[in-house]
Amino acid sequence: MTLQWTIDYLADTRIVRVTTQGEVTFAGAISVATDLAKHLERNQAVKFLVDHRSALVNISVTDLYYLVTETEKVGLGPKYIGAIVFPKDTDHDFRFYQWRAANAGFRRRMFTGMDAALQWLDSNPRPA
Repeated sequence: MTLQWTIDYLADTRIVRVTTQGEVTFAGAISVATDLAKHLERNQAVKFLVDHRSALVNISVTDLYYLVTETEKVGLGPKYIGAIVFPKDTDHDFRFYQWRAANAGFRRRMFTGMDAALQWLDSNPRPA
């Protein structure tokens, strides 16, 4: 399953949304982050939403550790606020990634519900 993604800008909420399909690997996540960073910059947005509900995430815990710094290298740094949504039946434990991201100064949160993700993004003020 090749990873595919679409990116659009939700002007009413100033959120850049990524929707993925296929298998999300570490390399694929970096590619998505690179494209996402360009769209955030182009739209002068700071909030993003990644919808992995139709994807199969295949990223090891070791790769989750490096994902924070590697995405920063491609432009998705700590000034961006991100919510990432997975299918409800996801058995992956993403608390480690949230902890790692928070310790590095990033605001990233994982969800299994779209409403909760959007509510969390709305509750985070846009940086000055």
